Amino acid sequence: MALDSYLRAMVTEGDDTGVVLVGADQGFHNFLYYSHKLKNDLKIHDIVVFDQGEGIVNNLGALRTKSLGAWGNGKIARKEKMHNGKPKYTVLNWDGTPSPVVHQYDRHSELSIYFVKDKNKIYWEQWQEEKKHLRNASDK
Repeated sequence: MALDSYLRAMVTEGDDTGVVLVGADQGFHNFLYYSHKLKNDLKIHDIVVFDQGEGIVNNLGALRTKSLGAWGNGKIARKEKMHNGKPKYTVLNWDGTPSPVVHQYDRHSELSIYFVKDKNKIYWEQWQEEKKHLRNASDK
């Protein structure tokens, strides 16, 4: 229910302002938070803001000014070589734990290539195999 209230508030901001620029959602989000517009919504109990790299969502968009290895003495991402020679990345929070959710990873070319090209191909192949398996199971 809280998410429904939040999304309705975001749509209302867009409607009220008439702003249709790409990325305006971040401004709407910030405005809703700092203006306390959601404070009296009965469906929203708490709004918690975490610093970058410390919460459940690690937003990498603001870190696009340098390579991943330059941030936090190279501690924002762990890069490992796989048996096929391709890299495997794990994005980390500042305490060294894997980030549960990585937002705006595509702002870094290394991660964009890894996720968009390499991982998407793997997910596509797994999905195709699963569909084939389900089709075979339903034919029986």
